[in-house]
Amino acid sequence: MITWGIDGCRGGWLAVSVSGGACTYRYFALGDQDFWQLWETGDRLLIDLPVGLSSTAAGRPCDRLLRQTLGRGYSSSVFTPPVRQALTAQTYPEACAINASICGKKLSKQTWFIMGRIRDVDIFLSQNPAAATKTYESHPERLFQRLHGGTLPHKKKTVPGQSLRSALLRQVLGADAIALAARIRAAHPQKVLANDDIWDAIALAYFADLEPQTPLPNPPDVDERGLRMAFF
Repeated sequence: MITWGIDGCRGGWLAVSVSGGACTYRYFALGDQDFWQLWETGDRLLIDLPVGLSSTAAGRPCDRLLRQTLGRGYSSSVFTPPVRQALTAQTYPEACAINASICGKKLSKQTWFIMGRIRDVDIFLSQNPAAATKTYESHPERLFQRLHGGTLPHKKKTVPGQSLRSALLRQVLGADAIALAARIRAAHPQKVLANDDIWDAIALAYFADLEPQTPLPNPPDVDERGLRMAFF
């Protein structure tokens, strides 16, 4: 079985695999159509990006549940995805207007900056049911909490936070995880790929290689296109 952990970064996408005991990775610049080949060869993919989307004012219950699970200090790491109708917007004001007309809330700039990725993945999974079946949305901070056994004392952008996350991954993947991170870091500049993106992708890869974890919520909600709205 081939599994992938996928994390978005400033320059595009970082995909990591630890399946079969081999730590490998692929980096894709934004717009690189080879990115979709991951679904041709992969059997299970964990991605840190909204998968199922709401089309109503109700939003996605999984986002609210995850904020509660992560707790104080980390709930802000869970941003609110757009309603699907807002994906057609060409400008930030237009997207805010569409979103507000349906759910009463504008979009954050953080959400707007990744709208293109959300739209691309939504179109791809909606048109490829087989790919959607093996795609699981996840959140790295929830995964690191599982490895740590509770809330982490340091945020991921800090040096202590990155040291802790690397240590947690070393515990489950051994020195190979650290070597892989060093290899990725040497090959790609900080301006396109931050250190925390590397640790996030490796964490996603580790959990992708396990049997799917209990989803949040359980059972998962599904959107109007049958895509799961849940964190694994």
